[in-house]
Amino acid sequence: MKVCDLCNTSIGDDSIRYSFTQVKKVVDAGLRPYSYLPEFQKEKALSRETAEQLWVKQIMADNKDWFLCPECAVRFEKFLSE
Repeated sequence: MKVCDLCNTSIGDDSIRYSFTQVKKVVDAGLRPYSYLPEFQKEKALSRETAEQLWVKQIMADNKDWFLCPECAVRFEKFLSE
């Protein structure tokens, strides 16, 4: 089963695809996940700031398109239009 690349909830045919170029643009503009970072931070025993920096670095190095749930797509689109 597929999950949203931003919030990790299950997604289906209503998922929306965004190119890695768009992903990098919105992450550079400040988009951050609501739920993933605290889990990552706890798992790795990192400060929130360090967890966020590592997450951004990973996204910027990746060339993977994202599939988002409709709710996250709304957030994504706000950053895309800035």
